[in-house]
Formats: sequence, structure tokens, C-alpha cells
Amino acid sequence: VCPPHTGPCLSLTSIGTVLLCTSLFVVRYGCFLFPCVCAPEVPGWLAFPPSTDLLSPLGETWGFKYSALFLERLAGLWDGADWPHDCAFEPDASNYAPSGLGGTPQHVVSFMAENIVAQGTQAQAQGAALEALRGLVEQQASQMEQQASQIAALQAQMGAAAPAGTEYRTGYPLW
Repeated sequence: VCPPHTGPCLSLTSIGTVLLCTSLFVVRYGCFLFPCVCAPEVPGWLAFPPSTDLLSPLGETWGFKYSALFLERLAGLWDGADWPHDCAFEPDASNYAPSGLGGTPQHVVSFMAENIVAQGTQAQAQGAALEALRGLVEQQASQMEQQASQIAALQAQMGAAAPAGTEYRTGYPLW
């Protein structure tokens, strides 16, 4: 498909494509990858939110203004600007959703409720597994009793069918 001697050109094109796509990704999500560069407009806790009840200060959509902010700050750092001292890795109380249960923050209430539900569900699952295991043990015990009675019946039939010391067609004596 390709003309001869185009291997280096194709290699350089593929390397360039990878570098271009990687740089576009870094520019697009640079404020998440390097939160201190975009602080305080983009708080550092936004990359790894400590709770699901936090409200995003950025709004619903991730626009190109944050990519432009990243590039602007990156160019400022290149020119010798100082890093921001507060990267805002800890959210303020105002970043949380409205509180519930008389002043308790909603993230604390939801955390407690999730733990209570998880513990109850875990105890129910353990109880159900224990009951299923008991049922299996009882079923196997009854099967073993049936097999033992069948073996005893077969031994009794074999002992009554042939006198001791005689041989069957196999040539082996019965015991």
C-alpha cells in the first residue's frame, strides 16, 4: 500500500500524532492533572472529591475557558510567576450541599446512612450464606446415609447369592 522507503516518514507521522493527541489531552484537562496551576478558580479537591455531596464550583459543563486558564497560567509560570500558595485541596463548608438532620452536613449524614445500610446488608448476607451452608451439609449427610444403606444392601445380596469361595466369570474369588 505504501511506496518503498516511506518507513521513517510513517514512523515520524505516528510519533507526531501521539504527541499531538497527548498535548491536546493535557491542555484540555490540565486543571485536573495539575490543580495548583489553576487554583483558586479550580479547587484542588475537584480532582479527587472527598464526598459525593460537594457542589462543583465550575458548573455543569467543562468549557474551554479552563483550558485557556491552564495555558495562561502555564505561560505565566514559564515567565517566572510564583506558584499559588493555596491549592485548595480541602473543600470549604460552603462547597457542600445544604445540611440535613439539624445542622449536620449532608455528607456526614449520607456517610452514616451508607455505613448503617452496608452493615445491615452484610449481616443479612452472612446469615443467608450460613443457612445455605447448613442446608448443604444436611443434604450431603442424608445422601451419605442413603449411599451407606445401598452399599449394605448390595453386600447382603452378594453374600446371599453365592457361597463363599466360588468364582464368577471374572475369575476373581469373592471375599
